[in-house]
Amino acid sequence: MSDFIAEDFLTETCTYWKTSSVDEWTGVTTYSAPVSVKCWYKQDYKMIRNAQGQEVVSTATFFSPYLQSVSVGDLIHIGTTTEVDPLQVAVMPVIGVGHIPASAVDSSDLYKAFV
Repeated sequence: MSDFIAEDFLTETCTYWKTSSVDEWTGVTTYSAPVSVKCWYKQDYKMIRNAQGQEVVSTATFFSPYLQSVSVGDLIHIGTTTEVDPLQVAVMPVIGVGHIPASAVDSSDLYKAFV
């Protein structure tokens, strides 16, 4: 079975930063080093439920088999960057995540990051 998702649809690159910690005293968030992966980016408006169960509007979705470690609260950027401080580039906070199993798409598992 060929991995048609990786071959045909991952036409863009995104960079994400995992939340490392939040200082309890100052509230300052620190992030991991940037990770760039191939992805597919789709700008659309969609109602999703956030981690608290509230309905919120997502303005875009990133799709990739390489986003399995992305979580709510992480930051993501369209394109490739090596900038260590994500606040120095145009980033979007991840407000929801999803998963499409390989059996549903006859290819590799596909992970979604909603922003």
